[in-house]
Amino acid sequence: DNGYKVRKSKVYKDADAGLLRGERDGTVTIESVRRYIDHPEAGIREHLDTAAAGDDLEIKEYHRRTAIAKMKNAELEAEKRQFDLERELGKWIPRADLEMEMAGRAAVLDQGLSSLVQVRADDWIRLVGGDPNRAPDLKAAMAEAVARLLNSYAQTDTFQVMFDEGEGAGDA
Repeated sequence: DNGYKVRKSKVYKDADAGLLRGERDGTVTIESVRRYIDHPEAGIREHLDTAAAGDDLEIKEYHRRTAIAKMKNAELEAEKRQFDLERELGKWIPRADLEMEMAGRAAVLDQGLSSLVQVRADDWIRLVGGDPNRAPDLKAAMAEAVARLLNSYAQTDTFQVMFDEGEGAGDA
């Protein structure tokens, strides 16, 4: 009666998508139909407004741009909701937390490398017997130790880092 021309297949498709809600007995209330007509994803109101514009291309173009803007906005909202859900599920962490995690890991690596050299230096010197000709053995042993340390650095196990502001700039 109001001039809305909608194909039966579109109505059923939109009902399946949740744009038009029916009652349990299969009937549809006038209020549900009004909400359906005004729903931006259904596009019925925009279509009627565009058809009513007749040959006025400026009005048709306005309605076309409005429909596109509404669609893009709906897509952005869906993406935002998806991101929020993923963040709640723990797939994303705040940048500040990531930066603190990385800073902590870097401090652990730095301290680990420094400690490695201090603790193992005597072993490495004894390994080559102070002989410069055995430098390849020393390099291999050091590379293996560093590789083990870097492997443990790459693990996601929990560790604790305590920063003391009173220490020197190079200390961690």
